[in-house]
Amino acid sequence: MEEKKIINSEKYGIGKFLSLILLLGFGISAYLSIDWISFHFEYYEKSIYKYKYSSAFSYLMDSGWEELLAYIFIPILIASVLVILLSLWLSGHKLTITDKRVYGKTAFGKRVDLPMDSISAVASAQLFKGITIATSSGKISFLLIKNAKQIHDTLNALLIDRQNKKTEILSAPATTNTDNADQIKKYKDLLDSDIITQEEFDKKKKELLGL
Repeated sequence: MEEKKIINSEKYGIGKFLSLILLLGFGISAYLSIDWISFHFEYYEKSIYKYKYSSAFSYLMDSGWEELLAYIFIPILIASVLVILLSLWLSGHKLTITDKRVYGKTAFGKRVDLPMDSISAVASAQLFKGITIATSSGKISFLLIKNAKQIHDTLNALLIDRQNKKTEILSAPATTNTDNADQIKKYKDLLDSDIITQEEFDKKKKELLGL
């Protein structure tokens, strides 16, 4: 059976998120720098250099470029690198939902391909706006999804529909007339569509064949 694409994620702009993170990064850098200056100012006030320099700033400027680089420029560089890494982490997220699977990319462009039968639940990811998909092997988050609510509702409806079909199929009594071959073919189609598992198909097949 041909795979049918249902919905694609729409990318949410990361500009405003990165702007906030950039401000936060430089804020931390400024805090570290001010803290270092304050420490040196206290040291200056208590030292014999108080009478040598006209102010703590002149003492600071005479401390050497090595210290200025270590305590001012390096924190700013670290903050910039963190922003770049975070942008790479967020920018690659996207997903596509079909009638058989969910596939796409997560952090740093990592590819994922999840058969619909392996998905147990879906939830909204409040941080960075997206959705989180639960599977037997763990949780996978897709972030910065503009149509996250629509994606969530679509996937949740597919999971409910799949569960209802599975319950209806498994609760149906096995037939004993001559249409067993047609019944087996029907279950095979359901297996190919990932509505039932291989184990469930084998069980129904044995019932129909009286094994």
